[in-house]
Amino acid sequence: MNNEEKILQILSQLQNQVMALDSKVGDNHKEIEILNTKVDNINNKVDNNYKEIVALNINVDNNHKEAMTKLDDLENKFDDLESKNAIRHTEMLNKIDNVSKEITLVEAISGKNLADIAHLKLVK
Repeated sequence: MNNEEKILQILSQLQNQVMALDSKVGDNHKEIEILNTKVDNINNKVDNNYKEIVALNINVDNNHKEAMTKLDDLENKFDDLESKNAIRHTEMLNKIDNVSKEITLVEAISGKNLADIAHLKLVK
């Protein structure tokens, strides 16, 4: 084998190696494209999940505000009931005091009447 044949043989081997590497690069490129597609799909899912979380967070905030408004309304109603109840309590105490005074008066009058009856029985 002369030098030219050796050079041609080496060039042929190099060409085969370059073609093998080119094929591997092409395969790697396809795998990278597949991985990029998968990453894009995952990113889309993450974006969708993020949007859902934001929407849920807004919903939770709205529900919290609504619940706080209802709680404030209940507190106001409770305060109103407390003041009305206090007024009724005072009115009832006043009525009980009046009834107690009237009973005391009735007892006094009944005692006087009993004394008058006893006196009339003696006079008879």
